[in-house]
Amino acid sequence: MQSLSNSIFHQGSRYEASAHAVPFLARIAVAGPPAAREDTMWLLTRLAVDRHDEYDLTTGINTAGWRAAAAEHSPEKELPWYEEQLAAATDEDQRTMLREIRGWVAAGNSPDARWSALRIYDAVLAELPGLLVLLDDTDARIRTRIAYLLAWFPEVAATTLPLLLARTAREDDPVVAATSLVAA
Repeated sequence: MQSLSNSIFHQGSRYEASAHAVPFLARIAVAGPPAAREDTMWLLTRLAVDRHDEYDLTTGINTAGWRAAAAEHSPEKELPWYEEQLAAATDEDQRTMLREIRGWVAAGNSPDARWSALRIYDAVLAELPGLLVLLDDTDARIRTRIAYLLAWFPEVAATTLPLLLARTAREDDPVVAATSLVAA
């Protein structure tokens, strides 16, 4: 799991492959080998919200702000800037670099880290319905991890809040109960 983690989430950096890995990670979390499931849940959370974002847990997460910032740096808005820079560049090395980046942006990508982070956040968001079964997993560590993951997705609170509160009410493990309550 460490090799995979380093390939798609290295020191906080996310990559194009990161979003593509999310559906497979979700399947491992639900039905994978017991030894890999908890680490997979940890990785899904880190992919969705970088470790530096965890300081927002007590006040909630501002996904609307993320989306607004990402929209400011969408490929459609970035491409004209790269076109202008390329047209003005005289140094051949700089032109080569700008052509590469312009091609990447023209293919629908943005060089802004917030934009790519939001794509991965949305990939994890799309997998949440299938991950909800983990709230009833036999492994307390998995129940803790899914409760923690759900805390980062206010968009689905109408669905997850009742589930988290129900988990808190019937939970015997104090760590799971506390995590579910904080997540709620």
